[in-house]
Amino acid sequence: VSSDKGLCGSTNNMITRMLLKQDLSDQGLIVWGDKGCGAFEASKYRANVAFSAHPDVKSPVSFIDTSAFVDKVLASGEEYDLIRIVYNRMVRPGISDIFQMYVPTLKTLLGQDGFEQVSVPFEIEAHSANELFANLHEFHLSAAMNYCNYHNQAVEMFNRRNSMDNASKNAKEIGQ
Repeated sequence: VSSDKGLCGSTNNMITRMLLKQDLSDQGLIVWGDKGCGAFEASKYRANVAFSAHPDVKSPVSFIDTSAFVDKVLASGEEYDLIRIVYNRMVRPGISDIFQMYVPTLKTLLGQDGFEQVSVPFEIEAHSANELFANLHEFHLSAAMNYCNYHNQAVEMFNRRNSMDNASKNAKEIGQ
């Protein structure tokens, strides 16, 4: 997860540097944000990027945007055993760090047999237990991605504010 805007210091570079130091040759990559896309397009892992998402930079990212992204991830047909979301998180005011969230895929959760033998005793829209678990998994992945997006946006805004504050201080010093 990266941002689409600059002027936020090393917010985006920290994640891409950390990831590019790892061996990602056997991993599929899905990049959220324009700054992350630029870094991976110029790297040796360019072929590993399944697709990228560029949310609308004019408005804050909503759960609907995140859900549409997750729909695209799940509809891509890629088979994953585990989904790792790498994002910036505010540890405390002024200090951020890179965090990773691991989300098991539906294939991993259900196993080979699935949950067809589970009876659902209440009225739901799903026709089978597997369909119910697929819907719940999609919501779980959307909620996890939304959580990571909001943390990343908080770090981005804080660092952008600091960058602008430092630029204003430097301009005042030069003007005196």
